Amino acid sequence: MLVFSLRSREVIATVLDVLVRPVVPFAELRKEATLLDVGIVQVPVASIGHLIAMKTGTGRSKDQIDIEELRKIQSSNE
Repeated sequence: MLVFSLRSREVIATVLDVLVRPVVPFAELRKEATLLDVGIVQVPVASIGHLIAMKTGTGRSKDQIDIEELRKIQSSNE
């Protein structure tokens, strides 16, 4: 997966990750995405399953923590 991040200087902790080569094809990501209202626009957000898939195998401890939390959310929604 190839990703680059955009960070805001004005708003602390605002990061937008742009997936250039995601491990899940874009069509699948879009099909299962949830639309969230952000101001006057709707933003598609990847499903929990797809987020887990994209964070698996990165080797980053941050992603492993995210995966554990996402799995908790996923199991509580079942």
